[in-house]
Amino acid sequence: MINKLLAYSKKEAAAATSLSVRGIDYLIEKGQLRAVKIGRRVLIPSRELERLIEKGTTRVFQEAGSNLESLREPMHREQRSGEDGLQR
Repeated sequence: MINKLLAYSKKEAAAATSLSVRGIDYLIEKGQLRAVKIGRRVLIPSRELERLIEKGTTRVFQEAGSNLESLREPMHREQRSGEDGLQR
């Protein structure tokens, strides 16, 4: 029998969903994932993680202004350096 947790810490939620902790933070910040605070702990109910995986979200990339195609293309050297020609 598998013990299912009622709620996960942000780190546990990240591991369970194969997302980063920052990704979990971003979803919480944008209202895409509900979290509850109990004392100093921030917990994500297991139902919320299940809902996220079942329904997904496409608004996260749109709100961030990200273009999925640009994430796949490598940056050219000119794009990485500033006007002064220094690498950043």
